[in-house]
Amino acid sequence: MEVKEKILSRASELFILQGVKNVTMDNLAADLKMSKRTLYELYENKEALVMETFKYMYLKENKILKDIVRSSSNVIEALSAIINRKKEQFKSLNPMFIEDLKKYFTTMQAFFHSGENRPKEHSIMYILLEKGMNEGIFRKDIRI
Repeated sequence: MEVKEKILSRASELFILQGVKNVTMDNLAADLKMSKRTLYELYENKEALVMETFKYMYLKENKILKDIVRSSSNVIEALSAIINRKKEQFKSLNPMFIEDLKKYFTTMQAFFHSGENRPKEHSIMYILLEKGMNEGIFRKDIRI
């Protein structure tokens, strides 16, 4: 695992467990057994690290959800698996993380819905609706 991915992976774990505000660059560097300078060489400031971490988390989770949809025999099975996954994830979320996430929501939404990051590519809902329409489970005239 490269250094950046190691940082993003651990930062995402700490943010979920402790909340974004409660994780300092000092704490993260110490936890990763690296210098704070290394963090600042890769990320201009904590805000930049947070944004990259959220992108990392989103893309990682989106890949997992797409794999669930692809491996499911139908859209109902996929929805059930996704719901069960989300229920388990929410059990381990620190409420502070949810509050902290609100601050970055607009910026993240703009990133994933602009330019090369079109909604169709990132929206599990879009993929599920499309799959359900193709399977005849959902009406064909839905404007996704």
